[in-house]
Amino acid sequence: MNRIIRVLGLLVLVCSAAQGWAADPFIGTVNFHVSSKAGNADVTWLVGVNRIRVESPQLFPKGTSAIVDGANQTIFTLHSGDKSYSEESMAATQLLGTGDGWTLKKTGRTEKIAGFLADEWLIQYSGKTLETLWGTPALGAGSQSLLADWATGVSSTSPMGQSLKQANIFPLRWSASVGALQFEAVSVTPSVVDEAALKVPKAYKNALLAASGKPGKSSAKQPFQVGADARAKMEVALDNLDPMEKAQLEHWLAAAAPKHQ
Repeated sequence: MNRIIRVLGLLVLVCSAAQGWAADPFIGTVNFHVSSKAGNADVTWLVGVNRIRVESPQLFPKGTSAIVDGANQTIFTLHSGDKSYSEESMAATQLLGTGDGWTLKKTGRTEKIAGFLADEWLIQYSGKTLETLWGTPALGAGSQSLLADWATGVSSTSPMGQSLKQANIFPLRWSASVGALQFEAVSVTPSVVDEAALKVPKAYKNALLAASGKPGKSSAKQPFQVGADARAKMEVALDNLDPMEKAQLEHWLAAAAPKHQ
């Protein structure tokens, strides 16, 4: 009986998305293809309520994954090899959208991506486009604004973050105006998500505390660092960029390749 109820629930979600509306936020798996001058990769998002587990065999070191916790505004990087984790405030990587001069512009262009009709949006600063975002309102993204914030690097507490939430954008493709990096969804699959996969396992130890050898909780956040290979390949793009472009590129690098210290 429970299995039948779960299947019926998924059918309702799929049918509502096909009609262009959804009463509940999307829960399930999204697979992305990432293309850049440095090479291509595959990224998987396991999406729960206000949490995302991010995995990529090409971008992440072996045994490494990340959990983005929207409720606590924290990124946890998990290292299965030594059963440890590091953490950092999202404010350190979500740098865009604060202050004046930011606008979110809908172009009127549409395209079908991963089976959904997506609208094109431009994230602009002082009239200059920094990112292009394609998304659909069909998956209940208004209550899942963490997805668009994480994809674009926009601070959820900024006016731009509020604009993304009000626009009800579920991100299916986004690209930066610098760095030649693009994410595109290739499949969107509603499914039941094991909440345990979206939390730090109890057996894992804080890597910062383990390194210090001191017991107790740490009030400090361990830096969410960029992989050396990814940074080396894209560092040249930092030359001749204005401060906002540099902040944007740093977000893309940090989001793409966390490193275990």
